Amino acid sequence: MVRALSQYRKEHWYWLVLLLCLLPAWLGVSHLPLFDEDEGEYGEVAMEMANSHDYITPTLNGQPFYEKPILAFWCIAPLLQLFGEKEWVFRLPSVLACLLWSLSLFLFCRKHFNTSTARWATGFSISCLGINISGLAATMDGLLGLLMTWAAFDIFTAWQDKSRWPQLRTYIWMGLGFLLKGPIAIAIPFTISLVFYAKNKQFKQWLTAIFDPLGWLILIIIVLPWYAIQYHLMGAAFIDDFFWRENVGRFTSSLQGHSGPIYYYLPVLLILISPYSSLIFTTIRGIYLTKNQPNALRDFLIIWFLCIFIIFSLSHTKLPHYLLVGLTPIFILIAQYRDRLKTFFV
Repeated sequence: MVRALSQYRKEHWYWLVLLLCLLPAWLGVSHLPLFDEDEGEYGEVAMEMANSHDYITPTLNGQPFYEKPILAFWCIAPLLQLFGEKEWVFRLPSVLACLLWSLSLFLFCRKHFNTSTARWATGFSISCLGINISGLAATMDGLLGLLMTWAAFDIFTAWQDKSRWPQLRTYIWMGLGFLLKGPIAIAIPFTISLVFYAKNKQFKQWLTAIFDPLGWLILIIIVLPWYAIQYHLMGAAFIDDFFWRENVGRFTSSLQGHSGPIYYYLPVLLILISPYSSLIFTTIRGIYLTKNQPNALRDFLIIWFLCIFIIFSLSHTKLPHYLLVGLTPIFILIAQYRDRLKTFFV
């Protein structure tokens, strides 16, 4: 009876602390004006879409806007029509995406570890600086983080359970990500799965997963209609602006002066996960001490983070919020090795 009461109190304290962590974020979402350049641009594009009722071609100041695909504007514009042009309306899709992101993290950790680890990982994600600033802005980072997290979770689940349904879901998340951010939404799961399967000497199984006909059919059904319509309407201008300049160009050259050294994301990582930055070193030590113990999930999480970290480090255009999509495995690893925090200083 006493143990049950103690557990009941712990449960309530956990959710109370979690709500207190969410309160400042919600106050910022609902009261701060749109202050970031991206928030202003994307907000204006969504307003023009809502006012014109043209849900096919995004425009900025009346001109076609192809810096990003259509999905984020599809999420924001109907809300503007329903609730009006308020700050929280612009940010609502990001807020909901971040909440789903944290819920998915909780469920995945509870399944593969335990409830305690799930709580810690979720708490880290909800209260860290990066998620509270960039993830809750009227941009696409929270949505992309959610989709790439779902894709990675399903890659591991498909590998572990030898199940096709999680594999097919991965194509859904990649397709939606392609509508949200472009080819990077395919490049990230592709690279993570390639390295993970190769490490486990299962390259043939990876080829089977990657060349799944039904999976590609699902992805094409999601992606092709809008891209085909835009190409039909705008021709080569759409290809040149979106694919070559905004995607290939961002990787091969520095756009708008957003460049940095190869180690750019090392300090950025510590800032994004603050106030938990010091726990990175505890986690690295824990991983090192257990490196000889077989652990497929640990290896997958490390590969997941490193693939994203390396991809964006090699890119010539660098911005801090790019790394947000790689934070999920960091939260899980820190939560997994949290028990080593005390011994780290002994």
